[in-house]
Amino acid sequence: MPKTYEISEEDTQKIVTARKNTKDKRVDKRLHAVQLRGEGQKNDDIAKKLDCSPKVVSRWVSDYIKGGITALKGGKYGSNRRNIRACSH
Repeated sequence: MPKTYEISEEDTQKIVTARKNTKDKRVDKRLHAVQLRGEGQKNDDIAKKLDCSPKVVSRWVSDYIKGGITALKGGKYGSNRRNIRACSH
């Protein structure tokens, strides 16, 4: 059986504040998912609402539990994006 993480009301309020202060849409989406989980919603419902996979929601919640808000702010683009942009005409 998978782990279920509990997010306290205090943590949920911290997430709401962080969402107000972020301008990055990707980070806001992650924070929103964790906020909804803290409000008692299930991963499937959150995934439908945010148009993503329930596994992704689960990973974001897990990342938050392990590393806090800063864990959700990471995740810069990987691969070789800079080369793609440099080569496009």
